[in-house]
Amino acid sequence: MVLDAASLEAITQEIRTCFLYEDAPDQLSVLEQGIRQLQATDPEVNLSGLYSTMLRAAHSLKGGAGIAQFTTLSRLSHHLEDLLQALQHERVEQQELAYELISLSIEQIGSLIVTAIDNPEGVDRLEATTLLPTTTAIENFLQSLPPSPRAEATGEEFLLLNSQTFNPSAPHPPTDSQLLNDSLAIASGIRSLNLKIPVSRLERIDNTIGELFISYERLSLYQEQLHQVDLTLKQRAAQLNPLSEDMQALYNQLATLGRKNREQGAAIKSQVASHKSQLIPNSDFRIPNSPHAPLNYQLLTTDYQIPTSNSLQELQELIVQVQEARADVEFISLEMREALVELRQQLDDLRGDLTESRLVKFGSLANQFAAAQQSFSQRYGKSVQLAIEGRETTIDRAILEQLKIPLLHLFRNAFDHGIESASERQASGKSPIARMSLIAVTEGNQLIITLADDGRGIDLTAVRQRAEALGLCDSTAVLSSEQILEFLFRSGFSTSTTVTTLSGRGLGLDIVRLQVERLRGTIGVETTAGQGTKFTISIPMSLNILPLLLCKCQQQTLAFPASQVKEVVVLSEYGTGLQHGSTIAWRNLPARLYYLPQFLPYQWRRGAITSLSFANATELDQRLGLVLEIEAETVVLAVDQMLGERELVLKPFDATVKVPNYLLGCTVLGTGEIVPVLSPDRFQELLSQFSVAPATIRQESSRQETFSATTEEIPKILIVDDAIAFRRILERILTAAGYKVVQCRDGQEALEKLSSSEERFDLAISDLEMPRVDGLSLLREIRASSQWQKLPVIVLTSRENQWHRQTAFGLGATEYFTKPFCTDDLLQAIANLLPVTTL
Repeated sequence: MVLDAASLEAITQEIRTCFLYEDAPDQLSVLEQGIRQLQATDPEVNLSGLYSTMLRAAHSLKGGAGIAQFTTLSRLSHHLEDLLQALQHERVEQQELAYELISLSIEQIGSLIVTAIDNPEGVDRLEATTLLPTTTAIENFLQSLPPSPRAEATGEEFLLLNSQTFNPSAPHPPTDSQLLNDSLAIASGIRSLNLKIPVSRLERIDNTIGELFISYERLSLYQEQLHQVDLTLKQRAAQLNPLSEDMQALYNQLATLGRKNREQGAAIKSQVASHKSQLIPNSDFRIPNSPHAPLNYQLLTTDYQIPTSNSLQELQELIVQVQEARADVEFISLEMREALVELRQQLDDLRGDLTESRLVKFGSLANQFAAAQQSFSQRYGKSVQLAIEGRETTIDRAILEQLKIPLLHLFRNAFDHGIESASERQASGKSPIARMSLIAVTEGNQLIITLADDGRGIDLTAVRQRAEALGLCDSTAVLSSEQILEFLFRSGFSTSTTVTTLSGRGLGLDIVRLQVERLRGTIGVETTAGQGTKFTISIPMSLNILPLLLCKCQQQTLAFPASQVKEVVVLSEYGTGLQHGSTIAWRNLPARLYYLPQFLPYQWRRGAITSLSFANATELDQRLGLVLEIEAETVVLAVDQMLGERELVLKPFDATVKVPNYLLGCTVLGTGEIVPVLSPDRFQELLSQFSVAPATIRQESSRQETFSATTEEIPKILIVDDAIAFRRILERILTAAGYKVVQCRDGQEALEKLSSSEERFDLAISDLEMPRVDGLSLLREIRASSQWQKLPVIVLTSRENQWHRQTAFGLGATEYFTKPFCTDDLLQAIANLLPVTTL
């Protein structure tokens, strides 16, 4: 089989991707750790073992780069391999110089790898301008070394040496115990083998596991529904027990009566036989003991039968079968619950194993910058102290590898152009030792990496002048510092002529932003002239399964990371008259109280928030509060209802639609509902819009008064129908239209809801034929109630005849629809009956 050019190119690209993103970073990390240990001059370090480890890494880099067709990288790795081999054979006397050449080679190998990721075809063009001095220096250094004794050995000597080394006692065969030990060693080695899998395949597996968790949530919902059905069947079966006993008693009575009648019939037959000669057909012969009952000869000649008793017996058997089926449903429900518990445990184990296989510590990347810092300090003659925080922070390997490029650009620019020389720093009153910090933390589903220095900062005036020269802005335009810094991320903004005038800060920042945005992340920059610059990179984690607190506000389900909620409190315990913007004392600390729908800066369903929430101050007293900490300030957000804490899959939003930064992502419930996940850590801007003086914080603001006067409550509709499927269909239609919905399974439950609930219903939709209390009786009760007599009631039934229609209207029905119904007509009727609401 002959591969065509396209197939060969595809294979080459796959090999290059595997080398650049998997093999090369691992081997480079080994080399960087090794050179740090060599330069540390620790006497306890096993130099021979360290040389061997680095030699294997250089050899793997050489071979991998050769297969991936990176000739320059392969040649440089070969020179490094020769240098390490000379150290291993103790041919080097000037170790300091050798270590410096190794450090320089490793640094340039890292640069080549980064360049190859950006532009694979441009790697080999760097040799003449960048790598030639390094390769020449290594070659000259190696030529100055004494020859290796091993190189002088002849072929026979080499074979003899190897035969003596590896088989010193060839005439003696190995014993059984030696063979066993060798086999165990081989087996142990096989068990410890590592398998490399492409990151793209791991991501597909990760996404599949996320979908499995969503399916688990759906199955859990079905199991809960099955459990509720089982409880209902159990209740109904219990109600059948007295009926079964009554039927048994009736059956016994009928059986006794039948036996007596048969005995009486037999006696009558005997009398008839004895008086047969005197009988006249159709005469009024009477039974002696029953003078009032005329005798029917045909009846007396037939056995007395009770057909009803057979029907009762069949009904009893049917009740027993129903109860047995109910017991089967209960057993299935329990089995399903246990199976789901086992499934969840297995999913958690699978998720843990996959997560562990993907995650690496940030220190593996940070250590590379520590090695580069030492090299840069010697090259540029600058004393820099690098502080690394968050080494133990675990990061997705795929994300970490792709962050090397932007971080390397930022690190080089900060070191080369941001940090001043020691003399310049002393002239400015600074310490001659500059400080840089590299910090990694995770906040919810976000990875935050900051790279800061205390250098000269960015010259905003020079940046603006360059932007004006390039025609990016007008000289008369009024721009903020943030707008000016945005020019640094423009493609082609920095050139070789602007490196010194702009302190080099624009170099490569367009590449940095592009790479960060590929990871669905953001990058920001802060600078202060003479004090330094800080870059902040925020990257969403690819997939997380986090404990989330689910709550409801205005029929909208929202979620918060459980780790960011300090406590859930009952607001009624903090006094009465609580309003949006009030202050309460939480654990002796002042905490501002806000109603979540008014705190978030967007319109809710049907374009309005419930006016009742603010017109009646006591409404907030009946709600629950989430205690949060926002920029060292304690804040309580009031919500309508808490749905509990659950471990759910958190998926980030893609770049299709720009979303607010306080949205971490979304999760999917078992019902299929998509729930936004909020991040309190990003509520600073939202909180700033409510900043008021403490003395007036308990007074209702004019903003609240205006809001309360111009908004109206979302209408609430009561659905009354004994068909579960129909109630659900109707609920979906009405909920999608923006209404609140409360379901009742029959008229009795609806009456209980109306009489006991403090909620206000705006409309009711009822069926006619239902158990316990039917729709006509419900209508009669509603119109007789002083509280609900004006409630609009729409009858929605399968009865199409005129009598039911007239009866319903006679009892006070507002509208009458038959099943199946037209959705648009029903919604239009509802809209006509309800108060005008802002949609």
